[in-house]
Amino acid sequence: MRLKNIIALLLVCGVTCIGCFEKKPFIDAEKVGAVALEYMNSKYNQDFELLSCEPSKDQGIENQESYANAEVSLKDDKYLVRLSLLKDDKSDWEVYWDNYMNTIADPFFRENMDNILQNKLNVKEFTSGLCTVSGGYSDKFPVLNENDTLKEIADSNAIALTYWIYMPESSHYEGVDEDVKNALDPYFPHGLVYINVYVYSDDVYGSVKEETGKYYNEKELFSYNVEIKNKMEDFK
Repeated sequence: MRLKNIIALLLVCGVTCIGCFEKKPFIDAEKVGAVALEYMNSKYNQDFELLSCEPSKDQGIENQESYANAEVSLKDDKYLVRLSLLKDDKSDWEVYWDNYMNTIADPFFRENMDNILQNKLNVKEFTSGLCTVSGGYSDKFPVLNENDTLKEIADSNAIALTYWIYMPESSHYEGVDEDVKNALDPYFPHGLVYINVYVYSDDVYGSVKEETGKYYNEKELFSYNVEIKNKMEDFK
């Protein structure tokens, strides 16, 4: 066999092998799915359905063999479960957050924070929105019940939230940003809370209030941000 034919054959084999490596799955989808589904059904006492499992480059980490996303559904709504390989056992997986908890915890935090501002601030009118910073809540975060209080939950967990407040110009006053921060700070001893305040003319505010969660940045008179940051490292 001539040399050029041998080289051509080697090149073909090399391309074929590369193709095989590319087709190799990054994760054991069956195992990932089983862990995610067992976790969700057990924690929330619901019957979730597994839809898919995919590798993930979570937190900027490129090793897709160590991180995975599982998508589950409940009553036609879809949720995300994030998993990683166990540190001490690289053959098994563990959940580190899910966003089904958002449907429980986000309203809890928003209602409690709204109540604090209504009781402690001289703001006649405002509406709000809230979301968790990471996209989901840690596997260690408890399932909330009607007897839980904001102080109890925030004392026992690291909380990372974005909380935005919409208010009309007639309700705004100088120093309200510091008042908001000072009112909420004692409730988050282990928290990171980004607070965004948006102020609108009174006539525009009506439409903003009706569609809470939508941004009207081009119509706002002004806005500013304040931040609460307290000892989250206690829970790392």
